[in-house]
Amino acid sequence: MLRIVCVFSARTFDRIFSGMVAKNAEGMLELPSPRRRATGSFQGWPLDEETVGRCLADVTLVEGGRTCIARAWQHRHALGLVPSPSPSRRS
Repeated sequence: MLRIVCVFSARTFDRIFSGMVAKNAEGMLELPSPRRRATGSFQGWPLDEETVGRCLADVTLVEGGRTCIARAWQHRHALGLVPSPSPSRRS
């Protein structure tokens, strides 16, 4: 089984998923309650410390999914998700 984390800019996410619905003939999209909306467009999760911490603490999320999210957070600088820290200068 292959597990991946996809990270999009908010603008790109909105363009791709603007028409996504919570329910159709195939079933219902289940999301944790903090991200669920009764109406309107689908809302994704920000890749921030609070969201990552909540996902890692969620025992209903499979271990492989939690590991994937943890690695994306751990390597967020290398993935270009946030600017890399400036190297320290030596005298």
